[in-house]
Amino acid sequence: KVIYNGINLKAFFPEENKKDVSGSYTILGVANVWEKRKGLVYFKKLAKMLDERYQIVLAGLNLFQRIGLKMAGYSRITAMGRTQNVEELRRLYGSAAVYVNTTLEDNFPTTNLEALSCGTPVITFRTGGSPECVDKDCGIVVEKGNVEGVKAAIEEICGNLERYPVEQVAEKAQKFREERMVEHYMKLFEKEFYKRK
Repeated sequence: KVIYNGINLKAFFPEENKKDVSGSYTILGVANVWEKRKGLVYFKKLAKMLDERYQIVLAGLNLFQRIGLKMAGYSRITAMGRTQNVEELRRLYGSAAVYVNTTLEDNFPTTNLEALSCGTPVITFRTGGSPECVDKDCGIVVEKGNVEGVKAAIEEICGNLERYPVEQVAEKAQKFREERMVEHYMKLFEKEFYKRK
């Protein structure tokens, strides 16, 4: 029985006046720890592939990673440490044109749900459970490791943001709200309990 991670929709929700669609776009990546499997290397490649309209913001980088990016001249990447609270993280999701998840191995990343809850479309590799909350109405799934595909998906979404209204994208997260997942657990426990009596 699969019961998905739940999302707290009281903590993650669309901000008013959410998007700046002036022709410049923030591409967001978030990880608790940017270990190799999280795909930092793909953001480095994207920084060289995307034109000046795009700025990459990465949250969750450690000090050595932040210094390394600066020393290597990745001026198109804004390198941040971990966010201080949920409100700061929500604002990051809300200010981004698109959330990009380059994870190479994951079960069901909560960051995808957080982004969707804030009304931000998601681009993810087809790895593990990462694509299970993403469809054509809220993002694009790209084959694992295909950085050209990620670039094309970023350009597709940013060039057609009207196809991804904030309310439509945020609605996708409703299916994964915490309360619903708790109900699933309760039903499973009740079923197993009565089966054994």
